[in-house]
Amino acid sequence: MILCQNNKIKFISMFVIAALSMGVLSFVTTTSAFAATRSWVGTACAATGDCSWSETTNWQGGVVPVNGDNVFIDNLGAPDEYGTFMDIANLTIANLTVTGVRNAPDSNITIGGAQGSSFTITGNITYAAPALSSIPNGYYAARLLDISTHDITLAGDSVFTNVTGDTSIALGGHKLTVIAENAAVDDTYGFEFLITGNGTVEYRIPADAALFLNGLNSYSGVTNLVSMNYATTTDQDYTGTFGTSVINIGAAARILYKGDGNITINNKINITPPSVTGTFLDNQIEFWDDTTSVVYTVPNITLLGNARIGTLSSSQGGTVTVNLNGIIANGYCIQYGSVNDDGIFQNGPAACVVEVAAPAVPNTAFNLSLANPVIILGSVIMAVGSIFGIMKIRKQQ
Repeated sequence: MILCQNNKIKFISMFVIAALSMGVLSFVTTTSAFAATRSWVGTACAATGDCSWSETTNWQGGVVPVNGDNVFIDNLGAPDEYGTFMDIANLTIANLTVTGVRNAPDSNITIGGAQGSSFTITGNITYAAPALSSIPNGYYAARLLDISTHDITLAGDSVFTNVTGDTSIALGGHKLTVIAENAAVDDTYGFEFLITGNGTVEYRIPADAALFLNGLNSYSGVTNLVSMNYATTTDQDYTGTFGTSVINIGAAARILYKGDGNITINNKINITPPSVTGTFLDNQIEFWDDTTSVVYTVPNITLLGNARIGTLSSSQGGTVTVNLNGIIANGYCIQYGSVNDDGIFQNGPAACVVEVAAPAVPNTAFNLSLANPVIILGSVIMAVGSIFGIMKIRKQQ
C-alpha cells in the first residue's frame, strides 16, 4: 500500500515537472514568435539631425529596440537623412529591414555608429528598395545598405540581401547567404567584410556582376558559389579570399585569382560543369598575373564533370603558369582557355573542348511512360482486350 502511494507521488511529481517544462517552453516559443517590431519615424533625426537609435522620439511609440526585437527603418518621411546611427550597446536583433531613398542616384543608405562597435543578428538583414510611387520627387532609391562601422555576430542562419560593408562578420557555426537582387548593382558588388569563425557562406549574385571579397578572410567550413560573373579580391593576399573553406563552384559561377610571384591555393575546390551562356562557356577558374609573371600551385581540385579553366597575362608581358599536381580528375578533362593554348598548365588531366551541348529532351510523363516496360505491357494487354471485346460485340450482333 505504501509502495503504491510512493509510486503515485512519483507519477504526480513527474507530471507536474513535465507540465511546468512545457509551460516554460511554450512561453519561450511564444515570446520568440511574437517579438516586437520597432519602426523608425525619425522625428529627432529630421528636426535636429540626431539619428541615434537610442533617441526615443526616433521610434514609433517612443520605444527604442531591445534584445530580440525586429527593427524596421524607413526614411521616406525625412528623405534628406543619410542613414541612422546605431549606438545601443550589446544589442541582439532578430531581423533588420531597411528601405529608403537618397538625394543622388547609385548611393547607399547607411547604418553608422562608433567605429568598432558591434551587434548580433539572429535572423536576416535586408535592404528593400521602396516602390517607385512612394519616392519623393528629386530622390532615388538607395543602392545598397552599407554597414561599415559595426562588427556583426551571427546567432542563427542569416540571409543578407543587398548589404555591403567592410567590418567583420563572425559566423559562429551558422550559414550566411549573401544575395544581391538589386539591378543597380551595376556589374560590381562589394562584400568586403572580414569573415571569421566556422560555418557556411553562400553567394547568389547576378550572373553579370563581379563579386569583390576580403582577401584576408580566415573562416573555415564551406563556401558555395552559386552565381556571379566572377568572385575575386582587391587585396594583395589572394589566398585568403575564401579562408580555409571547401569551395564549391556552381555551374553559373567562377573565381578569378590575380597576383605575382609564387602563389599556393590550398583550399579544396569542387568544380561543377559550366553552364552555357549563348555559345560561350566562361572559365570556371581564371588565373591572372598582376604585373609580372606568376606561378600558381593548386593541388586540391576535384572535377565533378568536364571543366574549363584559363589564364590571362597582363599587358606588361608576364607569363602565367598553373601547376595542377594533385588534382582528382575522376576521368574528366579540362578545356584550358579558349583554344587550349592559354598560359602554361602542368600536371593536369587531358585537354578537351567543352562543347555547347544541345538541350536535352525533357522527361515528360509521356516519355517516362514509354520508357516503362510495365506500362507498355499493360497498354498492349488493354489494347488486345479492347479488340477482342469489339469482335465479341460484333459476333453477338
